[in-house]
Amino acid sequence: MKIRKATLGLCAVLLLCLCIGSACGQEQTGVKIELRNSSYYPPTMTVAPGTTVAWTNYDSVSHSVTSMTGLFDSGALETGESFTYTFTDPGTYAYGCRINQSLQDTRMPGRIIVSDTVAGNMTGTQADTVIEAIEADANLTVFAQALNATNLTANLTASGPYTVFAPNDEAFADLGNETAADLLNDTQNLTPIIRYHIVEGLYTVPQLANLTESGNATLPTLLGTNITVTREGGALMVDNITLGTTEINADNGIVHTIDAVLMPPEETPAPITENETTDTNRTQIEMPTLQNRS
Repeated sequence: MKIRKATLGLCAVLLLCLCIGSACGQEQTGVKIELRNSSYYPPTMTVAPGTTVAWTNYDSVSHSVTSMTGLFDSGALETGESFTYTFTDPGTYAYGCRINQSLQDTRMPGRIIVSDTVAGNMTGTQADTVIEAIEADANLTVFAQALNATNLTANLTASGPYTVFAPNDEAFADLGNETAADLLNDTQNLTPIIRYHIVEGLYTVPQLANLTESGNATLPTLLGTNITVTREGGALMVDNITLGTTEINADNGIVHTIDAVLMPPEETPAPITENETTDTNRTQIEMPTLQNRS
């Protein structure tokens, strides 16, 4: 009987060791991000809690891996040096380089998305592009139609990252059914309006908050004009429109929902092509008449 109890006890200890070893192995599971050509590859990565991420600098100049919220900072990483950080809590963690690029300069953005629904480590998200993210949202159906009507889907799928300030369906309804319908059928006026909602680069809520710490900030849109980001109390505003609480992550950018349609200046630079300059090309936009919002 004693031998049997001892055997059972030994089995229990071995099983416990196996479980602990498995858990430790999971915590130490790592994924790698390369710093090449002043960019992080991949720029966005989705991982499970407990994942250790390792960044290695392959550029000939120094870079850093610096959290937008001060959570981690690698310091200067010289060529061949690495930095690791283990992410434990679900959330979105934006970071950048503070040495050769300002944290406010999104030419070198990075982001780790920690999701407890991820089975193991993976790159990418459930929405591979901002277009797919918008098309999958039941509250952004009209904006999705507008993107398709203006033939911007190809651009927003092929490259990035992009930050999209997407008006929800209620925002288009506030224009009035007739005005919204006319606008969707008038691509000449619709295209510059939609371009005004899209910014090249990655701007998460923490980064937008950082931008407004010392006052108003401006972001250049795909239209060629700037939108203004402000903060009133704890609320972030884009052209005086409150930024929604919904933040949709995608591989090539991020989507913020807003409850009004942004209207660009009536006279704006035409989108630049290879043989054009902004000095000789300007577009006159006929703005829809907005109804009073209740």
